[in-house]
Amino acid sequence: MPDSTHPAHSLSEKAEIVCSLILLAAVPGYMAGIGTWLVLWLVDRLQALVWDGAAAYLPPLARTLSPLILCLAGGIVVGLWTRHCGYELDTMASVIVHCRKEGGYRIRNWKQALGLFFAPIVFGGSVGPEAGISGFAAAGLSSVLRRIRIGGAGALDGEGHPLSDAVRSLAEADDEDEAAQAGRTRLQELSHWKAAKALLWALAGLAFAYGCLTVTKLLGPAGEMPRFAAVPYATADWAAGLIALAAGYVAALFGDLCQKAAGKLSGALGADPLIRAVVCGLVLGACACFMPLVLFSGQSGINSLMESWESWAPAALILLAACKLFLTKLCVASSWVGGEFFPTIFCGVALGYAIALLAGAEPLLPIALATSGIVAAWTRKPLLTTAVLALCFPPQTLPCVLVSSWIAAKLPHPASKAGK
Repeated sequence: MPDSTHPAHSLSEKAEIVCSLILLAAVPGYMAGIGTWLVLWLVDRLQALVWDGAAAYLPPLARTLSPLILCLAGGIVVGLWTRHCGYELDTMASVIVHCRKEGGYRIRNWKQALGLFFAPIVFGGSVGPEAGISGFAAAGLSSVLRRIRIGGAGALDGEGHPLSDAVRSLAEADDEDEAAQAGRTRLQELSHWKAAKALLWALAGLAFAYGCLTVTKLLGPAGEMPRFAAVPYATADWAAGLIALAAGYVAALFGDLCQKAAGKLSGALGADPLIRAVVCGLVLGACACFMPLVLFSGQSGINSLMESWESWAPAALILLAACKLFLTKLCVASSWVGGEFFPTIFCGVALGYAIALLAGAEPLLPIALATSGIVAAWTRKPLLTTAVLALCFPPQTLPCVLVSSWIAAKLPHPASKAGK
């Protein structure tokens, strides 16, 4: 198993080393899953506590203005905390880029990062949790990788029991990065290490998922997207579906314009995050006084639309989607940083219902195509779009989601032209 420069291990020692590596992957992975999902569960409950408390304890006159009051308070909290930290939360795209370049991800300061994550969501920002959660998950799994490298090298080269040696090497590592790099070099000497590493990563990911499931089983769900029924292909109105796909594509282009407008507005307000965040809170709260569904990430809003879509006017749903798109871009540009996937999915669902009402069609196909169209035209990644939309569409619907995502991603886009 090791090369000639290291002592040979007996069969039983090799088995103990393998078990140690498995534990080094599974236990930290499980704990990372628990920690990540617990944060998501807490932010959901704190958001409900703040908004339900405002509805219960504010006087009737102030209750109608509670979105404006709470979003203004949120702007102050977000702005002051961002000013204190001196940086903003990384978006999911930034986390992915960092992982590719650096081979991992670290949270600069957990207290600051948690505050940057909690404040926009708790106070009703039109952003999703995936930005912060992706960073926390990436940091947790990066920590798992470092521990596999440090502890694995200790288990291979120690003189006692491999697991004890692994734990000792972790405890005695003065510089974790340096020790992890040395452990990486040592583990790469093993035969078939690439295959073993892939299996350990898969095990760590599975343990992470079980950690998330543990929190859900013990405390209740968090951050769940509503699930739609399968598209009835035989009876679906495909003309309405194609119109919905086109509407999703146009909405994504409109989102690009919103992003530019939000960036210019934020830039005109200056560099102070407090001013930007307060103005964003005022705009968000004022809109929410008339259209409450522009608040939050969109999961609860989709549930509301599923129950009441037939009572909406199509124009009102289109206006709702347009306002939600702009407010999401404004939040991200104004220090209310969060994820854009969930709000964008909400906008696609609203457009799908609007097209269904206009065409007199059953809504499941228009919803699927409008949502995949807007998300794919925004991300330009059909496989990623399909994977994300698997959160709210069943397997039977995913083939048409994949095809429509590919079409929307390949249609002309200003970003692709700018890159040429």
